[in-house]
Amino acid sequence: MGLLKRKEEKTEVISVRVPGSAKVELDELRQRAEAGGFDLAGSMSEAVVRIIRQISVELREPAGTVRAVRPQRRSDVSRPINGTASES
Repeated sequence: MGLLKRKEEKTEVISVRVPGSAKVELDELRQRAEAGGFDLAGSMSEAVVRIIRQISVELREPAGTVRAVRPQRRSDVSRPINGTASES
């Protein structure tokens, strides 16, 4: 394992409209994450990137093609909000 790390890609801001109830829930999660020392913004960013890539794949497929959905790995489901490995 090398000591050098790649530079992170420059980030940009996007706006997404969500139902008001989801915004309220997100605001509550943000407060709880901050209090716990977690990176909610980083976790949300990773999730959005995964969704963008999934949509891109689906749009490249011919219309009417049924694509098998990849089952979630345990690591996807139980991954803590800050992205560190869990101790389970």
